[in-house]
Amino acid sequence: MLGFGKKKFYFSCSDIGMNCGYEIRGAKSEEEVLEILKIHAEKAHKMKLNDKTIEEVKKHIKKK
Repeated sequence: MLGFGKKKFYFSCSDIGMNCGYEIRGAKSEEEVLEILKIHAEKAHKMKLNDKTIEEVKKHIKKK
């Protein structure tokens, strides 16, 4: 039963107050969410994630 029952990670920009509908679904880890989000933040929002933003994002990553 490899992979069955494992929770996936989810994050939405709107969860941290951004006016953005971008969502990350099905990531395998918190680290994967952050890597994907770093790329999105740079391309869509023209911003780099600093330590404060990363900590805020981590508070809003959900497991489903």
